[in-house]
Amino acid sequence: MKKRNRRSLWALTLTALILWVSPLAAQPLSEEETFGQSDFAIAAYPEEAVVTRHRGTFGGRAVAYTATAELMPLFDGRTGNERGRLFYVAYQAEGIKRPEVRPITFIYNGGPGSPSLWLHMGALGPKRAPVADDGLTAARPPFVATDNGESLLDLTDLVFIDPIGTGFSQTTPPGDDEAGRDFWGVWEDVQWVGEFIRLFLSRQDRWLSPVFLIGESYGGMRSCGLASHLQDIGIEPSGIVLIAPAISYGDLESDSVNDRPFIHALPTMAATAWYHGRLSSALQALPVETVAERARAFASGPYREALWQGAALTEKARAEIAQGLAELTGLPESLFLRRNLRLDIDRFAGDLLGETRRFVSLYDGRLTGHGFEYRLWEDPLMARTGTAFVTAFQGYLQQDLQYLTDWGYKLSGNEAFQSWNWLSGTENGFRGSPNTVRELELAMRRNPWLKVFVAMGQYDLVCPADSITYSLSRVDLAGGLDPMTFRTYPAGHMMYLHEESLKALKKDLAAFYGEVLNP
Repeated sequence: MKKRNRRSLWALTLTALILWVSPLAAQPLSEEETFGQSDFAIAAYPEEAVVTRHRGTFGGRAVAYTATAELMPLFDGRTGNERGRLFYVAYQAEGIKRPEVRPITFIYNGGPGSPSLWLHMGALGPKRAPVADDGLTAARPPFVATDNGESLLDLTDLVFIDPIGTGFSQTTPPGDDEAGRDFWGVWEDVQWVGEFIRLFLSRQDRWLSPVFLIGESYGGMRSCGLASHLQDIGIEPSGIVLIAPAISYGDLESDSVNDRPFIHALPTMAATAWYHGRLSSALQALPVETVAERARAFASGPYREALWQGAALTEKARAEIAQGLAELTGLPESLFLRRNLRLDIDRFAGDLLGETRRFVSLYDGRLTGHGFEYRLWEDPLMARTGTAFVTAFQGYLQQDLQYLTDWGYKLSGNEAFQSWNWLSGTENGFRGSPNTVRELELAMRRNPWLKVFVAMGQYDLVCPADSITYSLSRVDLAGGLDPMTFRTYPAGHMMYLHEESLKALKKDLAAFYGEVLNP
């Protein structure tokens, strides 16, 4: 469990960014400083929803819409006591003649312990934080949000959810970690996010609207769990979008008897090595997709068989596998021999360009940082996006959405992550790696119309594409994987930071929504 917690800190997105915009301190003033007032104002938030009206052009279509920002109270169904307040921002199109046919999409990021800021301001919302077209160059201040023509508002209404312990969302009373534990767990999280969705549909009179779910990284675990849970409470999802999802931790995190993550990561390692020109001239001359496919064939064939043999592997075979790994990664054979043919992705990230004192980002292998080893807190992608996203969002929230609060926006819910109940996500509740594959399978068996779209990054070392496809291939359906659509984009974990990939993603999602709504 200790190793799981260590690796989960980076492996399931974006809790890595340890940024906190602290709330105003409520400190008493000295008698000389009071000037007739006794205290600073206690940090406060609006008690009522803040609703504003806007217009924008999305997908080439002009849309008038309302934005609602609110801390929605959540209540204990048995006692009626308030348990927490969940912050959300909802965008709903105006002038819809038949609101019941207008889809509504609930969106969240991962962590666990991450707010929806990344998908909100990076990909799907009407405004976007400043990022370079290539997704590689750091933005320069001032960090002003710009119009996002690739938003999904032309296709669907949008609701961005910050789970309890992230963003402005708080337990009742605020800061009560003991109360937070009722929210912080695989199944606990599914139930409370499901309760929010139920309340929103009831309060906005949207029960007849087609419901979609979009989750990134750990949001994939949440979405798959919600798929069947929402059915249990009378809500039928029409479509699920998984963006660089984590669904089964056993496919992402190795241990002494689990070699699957090493096999899954090799094609992404090869693509990253190709990008940085570390492979032989013969391999560098090939398209990156071909290089990844060769690595995939080696990983699923000779490499898998060698790892399966364990200590029974002969020295000759071991040397041959090490040579093959070296050819596909640009790293020396001696490194693989010394590490028993198993190389963790953080070690790969630090060693690939080690002689130049650079390391590559786990979130986007195209990016590099300066240093002699990979450090989570110096990941280049986080450094390029964190402050820009928070600043742009805070400015947009106050100036455009007119939502004013003294609470600080919590970008990394460390309390949630550290207190997370992983066991509630295991199949028997007391052992094994957490996953929600069976919940998705159950939902798709119940509803043969339910479809899933999966977006993956070619250079994503956090949730490698092969790991994702392997996890979802465990779903046992009569029609196989026909209800699932898989797409890989030439970027990293947050592929939407790359302008070309964002446009391709929007085009693919437009086709997906059309397929679901007009079969």
